[in-house]
Amino acid sequence: QILDTPPLIIATLLAEPDRPQIVTMGTTFYTVHGVAPAMGPTTLKGSRIADDGSLLDPAGGVDLITGIANADYDFTELSLAAAANSYILIQPALATGTPLLAQRFSDQHVPIDAQPFAVAQSANRQGKGALAYGIGEAMVVFSDFRNGINAELYGLRVSDLGTPIGVPFLVASGATHPHDPQIAFDGTQYLATWIADTAGAESQVHAARI
Repeated sequence: QILDTPPLIIATLLAEPDRPQIVTMGTTFYTVHGVAPAMGPTTLKGSRIADDGSLLDPAGGVDLITGIANADYDFTELSLAAAANSYILIQPALATGTPLLAQRFSDQHVPIDAQPFAVAQSANRQGKGALAYGIGEAMVVFSDFRNGINAELYGLRVSDLGTPIGVPFLVASGATHPHDPQIAFDGTQYLATWIADTAGAESQVHAARI
């Protein structure tokens, strides 16, 4: 049953928004989307929607203060995950050698981290990532071109304070060109999924428990 007919209008924009992301905290939905004006860098907007469909933020959302040079990051590949009273977003860089960044926000869209922190950095580009909260920490999986040839998938544990734990570890090698990772936590372990391109014309969906 569709509860909202016509659909809710979260934002009306002159330019097409970057792909929105959504998470829940309690009975509130949180969405984040990028807005790319005709001139100037992309900005990020956050909106809250109550379970009765009412918008809890001004139309179009509120500006998220990320403290980074937005023009250098690919907000079309945002990833979002929620904890008890906060959410975290990660964004890959467009430029080679620029780190994959993450930043936490409160349930009121207030930055918990004054500056985004680097999840990983290598000499080559980090691509799309995905993140899930576990127990007292989170796990992020992301594309990485550190071998200089094909993208590989790496994983990294991140504390609930936003501190990387250990070093990135290989999840899938570049032999199958893994991309578009997703990850979820079931209370005990994580499951990462991604698309793998085989030697022929076929693609496969791969998964691994972490």
